[in-house]
Amino acid sequence: MTQLPNFLVILSGLPASGKSTIALNLRLAFEGAFLDREVKIVDIDKIRTQITGNHFDPEKEKVVREESLNKVFSLLKNGNIVISDDLNYYSSMRHDLKAIVDKLNLPAFTIHVATTLETCLEWNEKRDYKIPSDLITSISEKFDAFDKYAWDDPLATIDPSKIKDMKPWIQKVIDLITSRLTHFQGGNGIYSRKESTSNIKKESLDRITRQIVNELLKDPEKRLYKSQILKLRKKFVKSDSGENFNLEEIKSKFKAFLSNNFNGKGSIRNTR
Repeated sequence: MTQLPNFLVILSGLPASGKSTIALNLRLAFEGAFLDREVKIVDIDKIRTQITGNHFDPEKEKVVREESLNKVFSLLKNGNIVISDDLNYYSSMRHDLKAIVDKLNLPAFTIHVATTLETCLEWNEKRDYKIPSDLITSISEKFDAFDKYAWDDPLATIDPSKIKDMKPWIQKVIDLITSRLTHFQGGNGIYSRKESTSNIKKESLDRITRQIVNELLKDPEKRLYKSQILKLRKKFVKSDSGENFNLEEIKSKFKAFLSNNFNGKGSIRNTR
């Protein structure tokens, strides 16, 4: 019998949503179901602690993320089943992981941990290491839905606050994964159709505009208008046809759009 390929599971959900508990349950179940593979969890919180200690340093988040992606790549390349225990709340974050499995010609499966914001805030208060409530709320507001791209469709969705016995759900996940692994042909793998050029361009547009907004919001004065700036970004991405794929032209066009529609104080063009 042909050996099934190893694979990546991408967890996506808010802070304090129960992702780590789900990751541990999946690892134990996978170890029983896929005896020929080792199962590894890449926990971004542990990586962050190794790099920044016991305090959150936003300036080092890029390094933390890169280290996490490198670890996922290395473990998958060595034949392990890997679970990415991270927020993965932007579609671009999920695409970074998809790019890894595409490079290695392996499948990936996304699981949306859909715990409500209210429950996450409640659970957060009971944790030993509490996350600022406003940060959880902010991530909830920025969380990308899974309806933009064909490749970003979750294999399964779970709200752990509504499930008393997780075993039947986990068995369903194993059955779905096993079925798809059996039919995995490489290339686009579980994705039934290739991404269109338009989708690729729109995703790049999404990523570029996010980077510009993140730079803007480092300015305390601009953060006062955060909600307005985020709404303008979404409006720009939605209205743009995606035909322009020149990086500098996209940046210039978006900055001009922000400047022309921004109602706050000061110039909004002074971003790199």
